[in-house]
Amino acid sequence: MSRKRQGPSLPCQCSFRAPLKNLLRDPIAALCGGVQPLRVLRALRVLRALGILMCLTYQKISFLSAILLFVLLGEVLASSQQGVPYKTVLFPNGFSIEAETVDTPETREKGLMFRDTLAKDRGMLFVFPMSGVYLFWMKNCLISLDIIWLNEKHEVIYLAENVPPCQSAQCPSYGPTTEKALYVLEVAAGTTRHTHLALGTKLKF
Repeated sequence: MSRKRQGPSLPCQCSFRAPLKNLLRDPIAALCGGVQPLRVLRALRVLRALGILMCLTYQKISFLSAILLFVLLGEVLASSQQGVPYKTVLFPNGFSIEAETVDTPETREKGLMFRDTLAKDRGMLFVFPMSGVYLFWMKNCLISLDIIWLNEKHEVIYLAENVPPCQSAQCPSYGPTTEKALYVLEVAAGTTRHTHLALGTKLKF
């Protein structure tokens, strides 16, 4: 799901994908999703590797050299994902998931948008700066999700099960309108039923 930038709801904290025109106009910003020095550096490394590859192709350097450069580019792209923070979330029945943690306005807005799969032992944990009413929608989400709202004590205060994707212009919002949450956890559809989750249940993370 993602969180709406304006208004009372958040978009399906699924995930935002920059349009192609943005990538052509400003590749670093499009790749980085914001002005973050570490991400800019990684983007520059990727662009530099791509530039070298173009030069090699133009000069007709050996096929082996091109293969080696592809391997280098793959390592650079893989390293760019290593900085993503994760938390292990433990359910009362012993089931656990590795949740990608999003705690900035940019990452919360992107969420899980446009991702076409989510493993049963994976999820996304939205961390907010203060307790409040946070509504989510499924705009640009491609998969159904279970969404769990938690207070500062990590207790479940609201559940939305098997929330479907929304590709229309008007998408419904989900979440508590009176209870205040500090965290929102998105997991694969069916997880809450599998773990017998209920209001008041406390998760550990």
